[in-house]
Amino acid sequence: MIFDYRIDPAAGLIFTKFEGRFDVESLIKCLKKIYADPQFRKGMHSVNDLRLAILDWEYDDFERLRAFAESVEDIRGCCRWAIILTGGTTYVSARIAMVIGQAHGLGIEARLFESEEDALGWVRSD
Repeated sequence: MIFDYRIDPAAGLIFTKFEGRFDVESLIKCLKKIYADPQFRKGMHSVNDLRLAILDWEYDDFERLRAFAESVEDIRGCCRWAIILTGGTTYVSARIAMVIGQAHGLGIEARLFESEEDALGWVRSD
């Protein structure tokens, strides 16, 4: 797995890129790294590039991610996550995670996109 991120404090945005197979524990570790970054601020939106990532999760994985997202809600705040991807199991996993997050009211508004331009336009439109 390869993970990279950068924070643009002036724009209030986080940019992430994931490549390879990601299990839920790896994703949680990446999110913790972002939340610990001194440039991170509560309520920052993010643009997440998963076009080269492989997420093929089971129910327990989604439940662990939901529990983690709930545990850091005070740190993360309400935000938008634009997820860029193309399809396959990663699309299905991202869609399931979105539905679970919405059902539990985690304060994360997420949408799926095929282009970075569309993703950026959406996170900047609030």
